[in-house]
Amino acid sequence: MRVTRRIVIKGAAGIAALSACGLAAFKASAHRQHECFTTMTWVARRSSLEVEHLFHFHDAAVLLTEYLGVGRPDLSDTTQLAQLALYCEERFMVRIPGTGEGQEGEGPEATIPLVIPAIGAEELGSDVACYQDLEMDALPAWFDIDNQILRDVYRSQRNFVNLDAGTGVRTVEFSGRDQIKRLAV
Repeated sequence: MRVTRRIVIKGAAGIAALSACGLAAFKASAHRQHECFTTMTWVARRSSLEVEHLFHFHDAAVLLTEYLGVGRPDLSDTTQLAQLALYCEERFMVRIPGTGEGQEGEGPEATIPLVIPAIGAEELGSDVACYQDLEMDALPAWFDIDNQILRDVYRSQRNFVNLDAGTGVRTVEFSGRDQIKRLAV
């Protein structure tokens, strides 16, 4: 067979296409990160703070079986979804400026705990969303946040918290041994 420029170009294009497919397959099979994305949204018309935690359903299944004692995880089971919602409520801790019951610190750095009740959870495709909601008189100047969701399950867990207070989105990331971080409004 006589090698021509056309055969070389077609051969090179075929190799490039196969390489691209192989790369895509490699990326698709790459290790999934353990991450939770939390969004805190101030809804001015309702004077409420809405919180949504979104994480992969596999992480939810591991949490249910290995940490919450569920024998067989079923994310269509409302009882198991409620367990996930309550787990998030316990591990997403928020403090705001103020004095009173549960106060920590003194003067302008004094904070009080903000209990944001869980209101539910649902399966969203390959993810699980857990929701919290709290009516508030006003938006505070800042939030001190400690997001421990799934950090007791995976050492490599990374949690991102976005605050949307209507003046732009601010983000903090939790990983490793991170604890309280402040998000200014």
